[in-house]
Amino acid sequence: MRDASYRYCHLFRRAFCALAVLLAVFSLYVPAGFAATELIVSVEKLEDRTASFTFEDVINMPFQPARQVLAEGYRSPVYWLRVKVAPSPDGTDGVMLVRPTILDKVTLFQPAEAEAGAWAVHPASGAYIPEAQVWPSTHRTFRLPASPSEVEYYLRVESVGAIAAHISVLPLVDARLLSTQINITQLIYLAFMLFVMLWAVRMAFVTQEGLYWLFAITLVVFIIHNIQFFGYLAIIIPPDFREIFASLFRTNVFLASIVSVIFHKAVLMRYRPAWFALRLFDVMMIGMIVSMLLFWAGFGSFALQLNAIFVAIAPFVFLLNAFTARREASPGLVTMRVIYALLSGAVLLWVTALLGLSNVGGTALYGAMFHGLVTALLMFVILHLHGRNLINNALTARIAMAEMEQRRDTEREQALILEQFINMLTHETRNAMAVVNMSVSAPSFGERQRQRVSDAIAALDGIVERCSEAIRLDRKTHSIKSEVCNVGMLLQTLCDTNPQSARLVMTGEGACIVKSDPLLLEVVFHNLIDNALKYAKDDTPINIRYGSDQNACMIYFENAVGAASMPDPARVFEKYYRHPKAKNQIGSGLGLYIVDGLLRLLGGEVFYRSSAETVEFRVSLPC
Repeated sequence: MRDASYRYCHLFRRAFCALAVLLAVFSLYVPAGFAATELIVSVEKLEDRTASFTFEDVINMPFQPARQVLAEGYRSPVYWLRVKVAPSPDGTDGVMLVRPTILDKVTLFQPAEAEAGAWAVHPASGAYIPEAQVWPSTHRTFRLPASPSEVEYYLRVESVGAIAAHISVLPLVDARLLSTQINITQLIYLAFMLFVMLWAVRMAFVTQEGLYWLFAITLVVFIIHNIQFFGYLAIIIPPDFREIFASLFRTNVFLASIVSVIFHKAVLMRYRPAWFALRLFDVMMIGMIVSMLLFWAGFGSFALQLNAIFVAIAPFVFLLNAFTARREASPGLVTMRVIYALLSGAVLLWVTALLGLSNVGGTALYGAMFHGLVTALLMFVILHLHGRNLINNALTARIAMAEMEQRRDTEREQALILEQFINMLTHETRNAMAVVNMSVSAPSFGERQRQRVSDAIAALDGIVERCSEAIRLDRKTHSIKSEVCNVGMLLQTLCDTNPQSARLVMTGEGACIVKSDPLLLEVVFHNLIDNALKYAKDDTPINIRYGSDQNACMIYFENAVGAASMPDPARVFEKYYRHPKAKNQIGSGLGLYIVDGLLRLLGGEVFYRSSAETVEFRVSLPC
């Protein structure tokens, strides 16, 4: 899971950086791309605080100098603009673009071509009036007929919200190109926001933390608000529903503010700021909800101004909470304070421009993009760092849990092995003691009884030796000495010295020379011979044969199936395993386990095969 998470995060970082670079390039290029073709000579403005002036009233009123970017805040619901436009260098028609699309009403007054001194009135084309479009576009556009000299136009701009507008007059071809580039920039921005939102959803699933869901919801509200702001939804709205659409857009302004406050409160409360600082979030939230209710009650402009005041307070609330925080939390107090200081400065810059308190007109005009982009970027950074810490902590916890489970499994396995060992030792000791007790309790203690006692003691001694050998094997304390060994001679010696040598029948082909440890090989062969003698049918021969080829030496131990029956092939080399029918014989269940383990150390193998009447173990040793 860790590799998948890191691959995923790495992919997101690359895509994030690519989208950010594209957005920055287009954002820088669009405003500067057409300075040479701008046809506006001058712009003047006139406030209409009562929204009651007619064109005949304002035509003779004094105007004040203004810029092409109008950022007046909530000072007046209507502004009149007098725009002087130069002729197009190529003699073609000009196009006036008025942004943003979401302005409530934009009306152009231009000299009538047919009658001198008369004025023609034109509502703006674009998203709200598709039948009057200069070309299919979401922007408000006016076609200006070509003129050999400068012409004055009057523009009436009305909005229940803050007045922020940008006026450009360009030749037709340049206007279309500018409009296209603005749309591309806006679409890249929306793609970026959607990308960050999907990242937040993914992180919510990965970390199971509600903070990422809140971030995703905040971004969804921002995206919807921006789509409305750019005029993309207005294209599909029927004319009868445009008033409702405008109200929904304003409602989304309130929702974006409320959701943003909820999200930032959730982020900052993890650091335990001062209680009074945290309560300010609740005050802001209540104030924004009241503002939204006032808007729906018909107090549109007042409600938007009230909401803007609470938004203007937000940077100071952010800073107060950030710098009164008392607890370390991911990704750290210092990181959080730096990010919220940057965010507060950016929001303050946007709000002062929106309210007309500063001259940073571009910030007011593109406030929706600016606020959303800055919030998305900075919150992405803080939540990305937080998410990385969560994933690392979860990974560390999983590793610790796995180690704990492994230790628990090891302890259970050791306890089971100990239990098996004690059971085996208890069982075999009782068997041996029963033999001794039966022998000494006989009326006479003759040679036969003495031999039985001796065999029982030898069997116990063998069990102790095999236990010791198994311990050395488990602890890997064997010291292997590699020498040239004659397998045939080693087997012959073991057969000759075995008390039951008469039952051992050995045949061989070739010298069968291997390079191995003779002492360990002796233990292996001794255990296999002892196993065959113990469990073979009484008085039947034990066939031992060996042979070799260029690669390996093969040794076979074969015996007839006795009363103990055949062992389970899947468990025959398992530690302490004994067939239920074999437990009437003294044994440890360690012999074949030792054989298998020692042969692995020596680079060899042992195989088990059985038929209806015989059992065979085949040993393979590298030559």
